[in-house]
Parts: sequence; structure tokens; C-alpha cells
Amino acid sequence: MKQIVVLGNDGVDMAMSYLKHHAIAQTYFTFIGDENADENFMRDEDTGNQLQKAGLQFTCRKSKGEPQDCHALVYADEVLLVDVDKRRKQCTDYLKAVFLMRAKTNAGQPLTMWYRKEEQDQALCLLKEVHQTMQEEGSAWFHQMVKLQEL
Repeated sequence: MKQIVVLGNDGVDMAMSYLKHHAIAQTYFTFIGDENADENFMRDEDTGNQLQKAGLQFTCRKSKGEPQDCHALVYADEVLLVDVDKRRKQCTDYLKAVFLMRAKTNAGQPLTMWYRKEEQDQALCLLKEVHQTMQEEGSAWFHQMVKLQEL
């Protein structure tokens, strides 16, 4: 099963777009949003219907920097970046912690990070900022294994 982490509250549209472009039968999404992620996400009936119609398996997490959030990112196959500019500090903090852990525990698994076309500059700045804080081991892993793609 392919593990996809969506960093952002409005990630449903991006998840649906991802599914449309990548016909992957077994996909599990973890949505990591802001403090009100569960309430905002589940209260929207259209969102729930979209996910159910797509047969999407998912979990929603409030973004508290909890171990299960980092665990999801360490073992994710792909990450969808949503609202990068608004959530830059939060995304940077997660990725700084996760990339180091990933370099040590999951070094052989590549990671593809997807962004919206209009957020390309913000996504590149985010990854540059994260990369600058990495130590040599993490930096080498980053260059070999992280790929940024437009969705």
C-alpha cells in the first residue's frame, strides 16, 4: 500500500488530483493539518463524500508535532505540500526532524514531494531552508533521495 502524507488543511483537492493522475489501487492518505484539522475536515460533507466516493483510506491528524505525525512522514512514499507559504514554519519544523530520522532509518527509500504549480517558488524555498539546516549525513541522503515534482 502506498503511503501518502498531505501536509495542509486543504489537501483534499490535491489528494483527489493526485489520485486522478496516478492510478494507484492501494493508497493510504494521512492528512496533517492545523489545530482544527479534524473538525474542519470532517464537518465539510462534500469533503467526506468526495473521499468516500473515491474509496480513499485516510486519517486526519491535528498538527501537534506528535510522534505519530513524524512516523507517518518518515515512512511515507510521497508527500503532498499544501499552502506552503501559510504553513512554512510548521512544514519546515516537521521536515527538519523527519529528514534526519529518515536518513538514518529509511535511507534507501526515495521520497517524492508534490506541490501545486502556483506554489513552486514557496516549495523550493521550503526545501532549501530545510536542506541548509541538515548535517552531512542527512544532506547526502537529501540530494540522492528527495525529488520535488509539480502536480
